[in-house]
Amino acid sequence: MAIFGNLNDLPLPEVLAMLGRRSGRLEVWQVAGRHRFELHLEQDTLTALVLDGQPLTDTLHVRHHFLDLAAAEIGVFEFNRSEALRRDVCLPVQNLLLSTTAVIDELDHYRAQLGSPDTRYALRGTLLPLGDPLLDDFARASAPLLERGASAREVAGQLLLSVDQVQLDLYKLRTLGRVIPLRSTQPSPGREHSPGLIARLLGALGLGVRT
Repeated sequence: MAIFGNLNDLPLPEVLAMLGRRSGRLEVWQVAGRHRFELHLEQDTLTALVLDGQPLTDTLHVRHHFLDLAAAEIGVFEFNRSEALRRDVCLPVQNLLLSTTAVIDELDHYRAQLGSPDTRYALRGTLLPLGDPLLDDFARASAPLLERGASAREVAGQLLLSVDQVQLDLYKLRTLGRVIPLRSTQPSPGREHSPGLIARLLGALGLGVRT
């Protein structure tokens, strides 16, 4: 027998609590006006998350999109028992809900401190495991971008994540001393100021360069 309803009446965390240890597929659609999610649940474990027909196999994307879904206030859901489940990931639902609640609270608390999504950041040292699964996944995926300097907006676009969550993750990495902001006067990592450009700037200011 199917279980169905609306997220504005019953948010996703309450839906999952109601399902308990049932196994099957939970479909949620009309999220943000267009997205369709499919959660494959085996007892109290998420074994797959499908977004708009595309299975998400990277735990970074699974965790981030699960957070978006958990925070959604509009959507329609339907649960049907099934044994034909995908097994792309293995994430305990209760742990996902706890980490999701923590991130939502952090976004509300730190939003005013997140700054501009266009501020560029660069790695500082090596990104060692931090003990936070979501932050560790983000650090692993974003490291190649941050090595050369990137903004939250750029990272979000490249990794297909929400800008808000990326800003929060960069804020956490900054407080831990793992990334630093690049000031407008700083060159990006691996780049140097052009001597010719400096000479032209000094010339425009009426200053000469002595050789």
